[in-house]
Amino acid sequence: MKDIFDLALLQNTIRTATPLILAALGGLLTMHAGILNIGMEGMILIGAFFGVLGSYFFASSFMGVVLAIISGIVIGALFGFFVIELKSDEFIIGIAINIFAGGLTVFLLRSIFGVKGAFSSPDIKPLPDLHLPFLDKIEVLDKIFNNHSILVYVSWILVLLIYFALQDSLWLLDKRGRRA
Repeated sequence: MKDIFDLALLQNTIRTATPLILAALGGLLTMHAGILNIGMEGMILIGAFFGVLGSYFFASSFMGVVLAIISGIVIGALFGFFVIELKSDEFIIGIAINIFAGGLTVFLLRSIFGVKGAFSSPDIKPLPDLHLPFLDKIEVLDKIFNNHSILVYVSWILVLLIYFALQDSLWLLDKRGRRA
């Protein structure tokens, strides 16, 4: 059991949970807006594809992140347009986005890279890992929380910011409700 559960597992869990954390935060915000977005998986898939595409063609991890963000904004805007403006069922639109994302990424992989299913290249530039020197002093924290990409740290900061923003909002709503 000791061989399975070690500090490297915790570090990799934090690293691989980042896309799920970011999607969950987006889902949380849409839930607070009264909309159920089950199309988040499709949004992750499209964002991942365009992130790889940007990193590959521009030879820049930064451009990969920018393209991933832009693709997420576009798909989110489409979701919002269909659900809010056209009053379509959010569940159906979410399923449609998930199906569309799966088909689109397979089509684009085959069209652009000539492969089906997976694409790997040394030209894809990953985000650099950040080293936080203040964690060096505590070995356990250093091994778990150090040397992640900036997106890992940004995701955890966003968790805190959104938590406090929603707490403040809920507190204000509670105060307004008591005055009525």
